Amino acid sequence: MREDDMIYEHLEMLAPGTQLYEGLDSILKAKTGGLIVIGDTPEVLELVNGGFHINSEMHPGSLYELAKMDGA
Repeated sequence: MREDDMIYEHLEMLAPGTQLYEGLDSILKAKTGGLIVIGDTPEVLELVNGGFHINSEMHPGSLYELAKMDGA
């Protein structure tokens, strides 16, 4: 896969109307903030210290609630 294709694939996850977009939009409107890392490649995991894995289906409301709990 070309690098351009990968960028577009990731941008599609954030497009208006997607669940991730809706969740992030709620976080921004509430001004709660939060640090969200999506990925588990060795390069990403090398940068991450702490936090926790969430192995569940994505829902905008759940992402918003998680950001409120984090208090970042």
